[in-house]
Amino acid sequence: MSELRKDPFLERWVVLAPNRERRPRPSHDEEAKEDCPFCPGHERETPPEVLALGRTDGGPNTPGWQVRVFANKYPAFAPKAEAALDYPPFLAQPARGEHEVIVTSPDHDLRWNTFSVEHGRLVLEAVSRRREALSKKPGIAHVFTFENAGEAAGATLPHPHLQMMGLPQIAPVVDEEMRRAKAWHDAEQSCAFCYWIDAETRSGDRVLSVNSDVVTLLPFAPRFPFEFWILPRAHHSKFPGPEDPLLERVAEALHDNLASLERELGKVSYNWVLHSMSPSDPEEAFYHWHIEVLPNTVRTAGFEWGTGLFLHHLFPEEAARRLRRGLPNANESG
Repeated sequence: MSELRKDPFLERWVVLAPNRERRPRPSHDEEAKEDCPFCPGHERETPPEVLALGRTDGGPNTPGWQVRVFANKYPAFAPKAEAALDYPPFLAQPARGEHEVIVTSPDHDLRWNTFSVEHGRLVLEAVSRRREALSKKPGIAHVFTFENAGEAAGATLPHPHLQMMGLPQIAPVVDEEMRRAKAWHDAEQSCAFCYWIDAETRSGDRVLSVNSDVVTLLPFAPRFPFEFWILPRAHHSKFPGPEDPLLERVAEALHDNLASLERELGKVSYNWVLHSMSPSDPEEAFYHWHIEVLPNTVRTAGFEWGTGLFLHHLFPEEAARRLRRGLPNANESG
């Protein structure tokens, strides 16, 4: 059984999930395709699908899909968990929740930069549909979506996929982000993210791409070289619904900017995380949903772990200049 345990001094939660040790760890080479449980024809090797998009023939759990979703076979959070934990004087609770896998393509070798924009929109539609479904389940306080792309980024299977977790509490980093955003809003009567977007688009120094709907920026104080964020220009605190045309523009931003990243660095591993209020939450004036893309360009080591300070070599203004070179219709003005 997985547990959430709280550090009594640092107020920090950790998840202990013993069954995650049983995950398969195949080689990330060509031979892995033959035994990949996420490839078409191996649907019976995963839990039953809860959503499939793009299938034109066949029934559930058969080939022909373009995007497929099912429960994680080795969940960190699971709906069935023992009710009581007793570790006085320490605080712990069952890691009760949901944990799903979104297989983003039937093609074992594709990544976001090689998806068509339309296919990327279909992936984001699946994200939106499953966010809505999980947020309605009892005990779910927050729905969190992320991708580990590449072995160095934590992917145990090379086939392209996302993960989604329905959590019993708001993820601590998102909770802190929301708390600080609310404090800004209470003081300034405006959204801190909207203020940031406006300042950056006027400056252009750290802008990768911008259109009427979506902007891609490098943070002023990035944790990692080439880190970038994708944000809607209009204020929204929640990720778009499955029919929202904004999904296509977000898919385009992911495609173009991850392609630029690969042109600059080669096939680099990366993580991306979605920070958003849950679909069941009301819209809020103080928070602004966004995607953070975190390339695996430096190793987090003793200094970072011991101090909480991120250390690396590259100013974001230079990183933005280099990444803009690889964008469609590249220009130095952003």
